[in-house]
This record gives sequence, structure tokens and C-alpha cells, in this order.
Amino acid sequence: MNSFKKSLQQHTNLQFTEKMKQTIREEVAREAIEADRLLQLLQQPQSGFALCERLKAKQQSAVYVTLHRLEVEGLICSTWQEKEKIYKVSATGLKRVKRYEKAQRKMPLQQLLEEARHVY
Repeated sequence: MNSFKKSLQQHTNLQFTEKMKQTIREEVAREAIEADRLLQLLQQPQSGFALCERLKAKQQSAVYVTLHRLEVEGLICSTWQEKEKIYKVSATGLKRVKRYEKAQRKMPLQQLLEEARHVY
């Protein structure tokens, strides 16, 4: 147990450079954008596989991880239909979709294109 406490103390004293902080901020923002785009697509119920196909996702596991996170956050809900899990945006998720779409309309085209390059 003492080694765990020492290890924990070492990690609490970490110092992040400005570059590291910026990288973390960008990653968090990218994940939020991807989650918002998934919410948009889930206004029509569909399976995770169909969603991956629609996104032409190179890393399907990233899509499923995001779906799981969105479900835990209460932004989507799922049901089993035969042998596949069907996802759909929840009422809370729909509110977030509306905010995202409103923000997108205000966003400059160049920024939208740049963000689109980083999705999955």
C-alpha cells in the first residue's frame, strides 16, 4: 500500500508544459465534437455497426467507446432488437444537438472544414 501512496503522490506533483495542456484541450474538444456529430446522426435509430458504416470509421472501437460514454451520460439510449443494439438520441441529447447545430451555423466555414478532417 505504501508504494501505491508514493506513486499517487508522484502523479499529483506532475507539471504540465503549455504544449501538453494545449494537446489535452484539443483532444477533449475533438472528442466533444465527435460526440456531437454522433448525436446528430442518432436522431434516426440505428445500430453501432450501421453508424460505423455510415461514418466509414477506420477505428470502429472508437465509435463504440463514444457510444458507451454518451449512454452513460444519458445523451443516448439503447435497446436490443434481435441480435443488435439500436441507439437513439435521448431528450437530453436532443437539447445538446440543438445547441451544437446552432453553434455550427455561427462557425466560419474554414473552421468547419478543419474540424471535419479530424473526425474518426
